[in-house]
Amino acid sequence: MYTARTWETGQETLKATQQQQITDRYARAIEQIGSDKSVEVRIGGIYALVRIARDSPSDAITIQDVIVAFLLEHDNPQLTTSKQWRPRADTVVAMRTLRPLTKITSQRPVLLTLNLRDANLSAEELSGVYLSDADLTGATIVGAYLTGADLSKASLSGATPGWLGPERSKSDRREPVRRESVRRGPEGRAWDDT
Repeated sequence: MYTARTWETGQETLKATQQQQITDRYARAIEQIGSDKSVEVRIGGIYALVRIARDSPSDAITIQDVIVAFLLEHDNPQLTTSKQWRPRADTVVAMRTLRPLTKITSQRPVLLTLNLRDANLSAEELSGVYLSDADLTGATIVGAYLTGADLSKASLSGATPGWLGPERSKSDRREPVRRESVRRGPEGRAWDDT
């Protein structure tokens, strides 16, 4: 006979199994973003972490912290011959994933030491990324998609301006945003008045 106790035991077993699956997925994703893996494997690991955060909101803050740590460890390679450098694809993906994670955690990531100094971010899709407090000194952001990006408190000294307005098509030939035309909206986010 099916009793309430049998049902409770089944629910406890199901919950334990689900938690173990999340733990296993988390461990695999962390292995994937390890530095000795290929860029494709690291990107897969980053997206796997975001999926885990959606499936297990109680783990989302930890996952957000892991992605921030990944960014801070992979933000600026040692420069050798040229001053400009392009962030690796996995670094750009990690920056992009912070936005959906923030919706889950309701906490903004802390990127106080994110070093994108002299980075070439031209034509990168960075809409909605959190670059608050990031060092973008001397960065090239011409043509970067920065709609909804948080640049409050970011160091933009010597940065080549880009677009901060609505999404644009390839046929859109607008002039780059001038610093004086950028307004700060709610929560310090920048947007384009032009």
